[in-house]
Amino acid sequence: MLGFKPRWLWAGIAVRLAVAPFLLQWFHPDERQTLAFAHFQAHGRMHDFMESLLHMRNQTAPLVLSWMIRAIDAVGLDFPWAYMTMFHAVLGLWSWWGLCTLVAHARERGCRYSDALGWFFALFWLFPFIYSRQLLETMSLTPVLMAFVGISRAQPLRAGLWTGLAVILRYPGISWIPGLLMLCWYLQRKNSDRLRSAAVAVSGIAIAIALGGIADWHVFGKFLESAPAYFKFNFPGGPVSRMFGNDSLVVYYKMFEFAFSPWLAPLLFAAGALAIALQPHIALFILPYVAAHIITPHREPRFMLPLLPLMALAVALSADRHLQKIVIKSAFVRKTILAAAIFHVVLNFGLYPLNIWAQLESAQALLVRNYNYFERINRDVMITIYEPVDALLPANLRWAGPYCVWRGTSNTTSANHRILVISENEPAGCDKIPRTRVLPALKSNPLKRLLRTRTGTMYDCPQKTAKALCLQSE
Repeated sequence: MLGFKPRWLWAGIAVRLAVAPFLLQWFHPDERQTLAFAHFQAHGRMHDFMESLLHMRNQTAPLVLSWMIRAIDAVGLDFPWAYMTMFHAVLGLWSWWGLCTLVAHARERGCRYSDALGWFFALFWLFPFIYSRQLLETMSLTPVLMAFVGISRAQPLRAGLWTGLAVILRYPGISWIPGLLMLCWYLQRKNSDRLRSAAVAVSGIAIAIALGGIADWHVFGKFLESAPAYFKFNFPGGPVSRMFGNDSLVVYYKMFEFAFSPWLAPLLFAAGALAIALQPHIALFILPYVAAHIITPHREPRFMLPLLPLMALAVALSADRHLQKIVIKSAFVRKTILAAAIFHVVLNFGLYPLNIWAQLESAQALLVRNYNYFERINRDVMITIYEPVDALLPANLRWAGPYCVWRGTSNTTSANHRILVISENEPAGCDKIPRTRVLPALKSNPLKRLLRTRTGTMYDCPQKTAKALCLQSE
C-alpha cells in the first residue's frame, strides 16, 4: 500500500494495541446498541430497545462482531474484558488501515507533509481512543476513506463497493454516494468515459448494499429490512424530531473543541475549512455529507468524526502548496507559535494516562473488572447510573426501570437479604465496599464531560433500600 515501512506506521499499530484493553466506558450508547445485536446473533439473547423493536439497525456490523464473540467463546475467554479488548484492537487496526491509505494518497500527490500526517494519525489522542470504538461513524470511516482514495485512483468499482459498505454500516452514509459521483465526474471531466465510470461505481454501491440486505434477512427475515425503518424514523419532521428536537448546528463544532481544546479549536476549524476550500476534490466529496447533516434535525458531535481525517488531509495538501509563501518576521510571533505547539504536544500525551485512568475508574469498568467476582459470590447486583451497563451482560440482567438495572436471579424477600449497588452517590444505610474507589477529582462534572465517563462506587445495601432506589430512578 505504502511501498515502504515508515516508523509512524508501526507506532500507530503499537499505540492502538496498547490502548485497546483500557477502553471500558462507552463513548456513546451507539456502541452498546451495536453490541447488543452482536450478542443476540452470537448467543440468541437480548433485552429489547428502540432499535431492536423497530428494526432500525443494519445487521452487517453486528454479524461481523458476533463472529469475534464466537471466536473468543471458543477459546474459553467468555468474559466482558476479553470481548472488549478484542473489539477495540480489531477496530483500531481497521480504522488505522483507512488512515494509512489516506497518508498514501497524500504521498502519491507529492505532499511533503505526508509523514507528518502519518505521525498525526498515529499519535493524536483522539484516533486511538475514539476511532477504535464500535461507533458507526468510526466503523464506517475506513470504507469512506477507501472510497475517496479509490475514485482518486480511477478505480470506480472498488470505490463503489467501499461506498456501499459505508452506507450499510451507517445509513446516513448514503450522503457519500453523491459526493463520490461528483468527485468521479470532476476527476474525469476531460475523459469521455466519465459516464461509464460513474455507472461502474453505482454498480459497486448496489452490490455492497445488496450484501448488507442479506445480513438483515439473516436476522430479521426480510431483505434490507432496516433501511426503510431507519429513514422513516429519521426523516426531517418524523419521529426523530419529536424525540430529540432540532439541535443547534453548534453541536458539530463541539467535536473540534473536544478533540483540540476550546482555545485551539477555532483556529484549527478555520484553517481546516480554508484548506478544504483550496482542495476541490476533497470539498466535492464531503459537501453532500455536510449538507445532509445540516438538514437532519438530530445532530451530535460524533457525526463529524468521518470528516476530521479528510480535513487533516486538506490541511497537509494546502500547507504543502501555500505554507512556504507565509513569512513570519516577528520573533515574538514565532516564539509564541512554538510555545503553543509544545504545550499542545505535552497536552496530547498527557491525555493518554488521564483517559486510561478515567476509563478504569468509570462505573462500567467497575462492572467489567469485577465480573468474575460477581459470578463467584452469586450476589444480586443493581446499577442506578444511566447506561453504564455493559452490553456484554444482557442475558444476566433484569430491567426494573430505565435507570435501574438489576443483575441476578434471587427472588428472596428475606429482611436480611442484601444487594450490591453500583451508584454515583452514596445511598443512606449502605456500606461502601472497600475494594472499589472513585477518585474525588473525577466527581467534577466538567472533567467527566471532558473524559466522557460515568463514575460509580459499589455499596452493600439492604434489599429494601435497593428497591427504594430503583423506584426513585424510574
